[in-house]
Amino acid sequence: MNHAEEIKAGLYKVDQIMASEDASLLSATKECMQTLH
Repeated sequence: MNHAEEIKAGLYKVDQIMASEDASLLSATKECMQTLH
């Protein structure tokens, strides 16, 4: 997987996390930070 594909996959996952109503804002933010790190 090249770098652009990794970024795209990470951003897609972040979008899914933020669209979810299951998690609190804080936990969603933490998960997004871990995904993009």
